Amino acid sequence: MRLNLSQNTLEGSLDFTRLPGDLRIILLSDNSFAGEIDLSHLPETLGDLGAANNKLCGSICLTALPPVLMRLNLSQNTLEGSLDFTRLPGDLRIILLSDNSFAGEIDLSHLPETLGDLRAANNTLCGTICLTSLPPALHLLHLNQNAFHGSLDFTRLPESPRQLLLSDNSFSGEIDLRHLPAELRDLDTANNRLGGSICLTALPPVLMRLNLSQNTLEGSLDFTQLPVSLQQLSLSENSFIGEIDVSQLPEGLRELDAANNRLCGTICLSSFPSALECLYLSENTFHGSLDFTRLPETLEEIYLDNNSFTGEIDVRHFPAGLRELDVRNNRLCGTVRTPPGLVCCDEDGNSDRLFDGNADLTVEDP
Repeated sequence: MRLNLSQNTLEGSLDFTRLPGDLRIILLSDNSFAGEIDLSHLPETLGDLGAANNKLCGSICLTALPPVLMRLNLSQNTLEGSLDFTRLPGDLRIILLSDNSFAGEIDLSHLPETLGDLRAANNTLCGTICLTSLPPALHLLHLNQNAFHGSLDFTRLPESPRQLLLSDNSFSGEIDLRHLPAELRDLDTANNRLGGSICLTALPPVLMRLNLSQNTLEGSLDFTQLPVSLQQLSLSENSFIGEIDVSQLPEGLRELDAANNRLCGTICLSSFPSALECLYLSENTFHGSLDFTRLPETLEEIYLDNNSFTGEIDVRHFPAGLRELDVRNNRLCGTVRTPPGLVCCDEDGNSDRLFDGNADLTVEDP
């Protein structure tokens, strides 16, 4: 038996204590149901319960769920209280609890072996987490936007994870990226307190996105052996130093963000991948000249402000799709005419003052 009332404008409370005994699926998401819910008397036959994006509140008990439950989706409500993951149903595949107000510590060491998708992002969960006892079937783990702390051990993850989202917490210590799961496609640890140096030469061969921005990472960056599958690399707002070689970046790379570090040396703009759309190298100590005549045709945004670039620049051959350019606060010289339609983003929004802060550069009207 199946009950599907999703995506309506239904409201009122939900009484789960007297449901038909043969009910297998309950879908109530995307309504305006409110009040507390009791999960301890659900039908023993229930395999799927969805009540996401409502106005449900109060705490929930996860230790008396139906033994055959495979999917539980309570995301996007105002549920609160602690989460006990130690006695979940043995066949549970998916549990979605993001965007609520759950608090307290969680134990990941007793999750069901079958669990493939655990999402508890954007809550107020805290404490440390152990990544070495995750289920072998786990593909997706979303714990971003909480208050977790402690270290992250990536050396003994199961082989199954494809997406690990751990950003916007307070994780600290060093991280080892050399033993990540071979099938990992997305790793995000941005906006934490991670430190130490990192190795980028032994990343998973299918990795598509790596976001380590807004930490306290340091040391040099080796871009010569990145995965060919990589599309987005975000390393901004750290303390990386030294020169970078951009001549061997993956051909499919669409975004490179290494802004606000301590990187130095020259940059060859004609060596970037043909698929590159966004390049952010602001607030470093790069120097040398800028050749804008052979940029990737796919480029849409390029930010090179607050460096020490010198010499004259030719702005007559930009890619047709370029929308944003920022070379403010360098040491450029000569005369340029502002290309029509180009802006840069600053604290006040979009601006057409792309070249400010270059004392020897004369800017003519379009």
